[in-house]
Amino acid sequence: MGFHGGEQPNSNEQGRWFTRGFPAVVMLPYFWALLIVPTQPTHSPSVNPVLSETVLLKNLSLHVRTKEDHLAVGRGIAALASDNFEEREMAEANLVGRGRAALVSLQNARANPDPEVAKRVLSCLQQIDLEKERHEILSAIKQLKSLNSKQAWPLVVELAAQAERSAERDELIEAALAFEPTEPLAWANRLATSERVSDRLLAFRLWRSLNPEHHQIAGMLQDPDREIRLVVSRHCTSRKDVRALTCLAGLTESINDIISDEANECLMTVSGRASQQYPGGWRGWLAAGLPGLDWSRLSPSCQDRGFALIVLFDGEEGGRVTRIGPEGVIVGDVRGLLGPNDVEVLPGGRLLIAERNAGKVTERDRRGNIVWEYAMAGSPISAIRTDRATTVIATFRDLIEVDMDCRMIHFISHPGGFRAVRRNGNSGLAAVTGDGHLLLLNNEWRIQSDAVIKNLAHGAGYWCGLEALPDGRWLVALGGCGRVAEIDATGQVLWQAVVPTPVCAHRLANGNTLVGSFEKKMLIEINREGNEVQRHELKGRPFQANRH
Repeated sequence: MGFHGGEQPNSNEQGRWFTRGFPAVVMLPYFWALLIVPTQPTHSPSVNPVLSETVLLKNLSLHVRTKEDHLAVGRGIAALASDNFEEREMAEANLVGRGRAALVSLQNARANPDPEVAKRVLSCLQQIDLEKERHEILSAIKQLKSLNSKQAWPLVVELAAQAERSAERDELIEAALAFEPTEPLAWANRLATSERVSDRLLAFRLWRSLNPEHHQIAGMLQDPDREIRLVVSRHCTSRKDVRALTCLAGLTESINDIISDEANECLMTVSGRASQQYPGGWRGWLAAGLPGLDWSRLSPSCQDRGFALIVLFDGEEGGRVTRIGPEGVIVGDVRGLLGPNDVEVLPGGRLLIAERNAGKVTERDRRGNIVWEYAMAGSPISAIRTDRATTVIATFRDLIEVDMDCRMIHFISHPGGFRAVRRNGNSGLAAVTGDGHLLLLNNEWRIQSDAVIKNLAHGAGYWCGLEALPDGRWLVALGGCGRVAEIDATGQVLWQAVVPTPVCAHRLANGNTLVGSFEKKMLIEINREGNEVQRHELKGRPFQANRH
């Protein structure tokens, strides 16, 4: 189908509508035996040599920065100003060879007044391959874990402390926990007194693994680091600890950042309200006796409860993803996207976005910053994150699964192409094809069921949205035939309604269905009789909308 320009809706206008009314052609295969064409991933799997524990520990220790590293890097940077060309070349090569150990010093030396030094420092920074080094570190850790190494733990702890990015640090903390240190309680108590944030985070994780109610965990609500206070608050709210709410309220004050955003959203979730309702904000809510407090809103089954999501494929400022909280408050608004086709809200309010026209799937933080990206030659039209921390992506031809290192794990093609992919409970995946097949796959990507949507399959060629319903039923939006239908796993139509060019459908808590009409640029709510309850016109074409 063709996609053209359009305008975007006003944020406040969207918020008011969601508050007021929103709680309210097909390719024919020559051989049906080739309906699904499984293939192997296109990459050649790397084969790691089998190394001894001693060698692996030595290799891992080379990535740990020491005092000698600091001195050697300082000498190397000074040598970049040598009058001898060969010495300058050797110094540059040695600095590049030190990798992440030289990174901080090199970054600080970028402003060196000597133009030759500044030029070579920049050259070093451009040559250092942090991603390659990261793979080497994780590969060594994986092999040491398989050997049940008892000596790897302190090395991984040190690497986590030296990580430059929080994502890298968290990855290494997770790796450290896999080694199950001897006397974990003693380790946790020792790490909790450290000045390093990574050590105190690791102490929390150890205490939590030993006992989620460990008495020292609540004490970390007073930690000087805001990130630690947020992490511990999330845990304590899951334990219904009111002290965490006071901590979260404090995190929303004074500093406007992602931590503040997440703390604010957590309080909105448990209260079902916005801070603007109370004099003094969240402090006023606490002083008023926590009206509306409902801990159950934090349960996984109530994920995103009280929040709405609108995805516009296009508009005056490009594609747009807007999240709306209680009382119509905009809690996230990412603009300037290139054809966002599908969005999943991840833990912490991060967004997994399939940008069709950009040829990539991105994971973004609350402010829209990219924290992970997978670029591809085809057009990603649907994407989900699995419990295994992999990403499943549907394109107009293929269905693929990649890990966080962007390595392909699974790949299948279908002669009708794909339109959407979703989780199928805890047992696997569900995908809908362009010729109206509902495919159910297990975790090994073996097809467990292949059913044609009865009498309406032709409508999937233009577009077909997919949403899981209870009891193995599915809600489909068939843009080509102007139908929204509820089907079972056999493709039998249990309910249907007529809606112009529907591309997404979402079952509301009141039993009605919210439908995005792409070409009409509107959201339409219909009841079980198929009658329109209300509509809201948009200034862009919607591809997804829901409210929980």
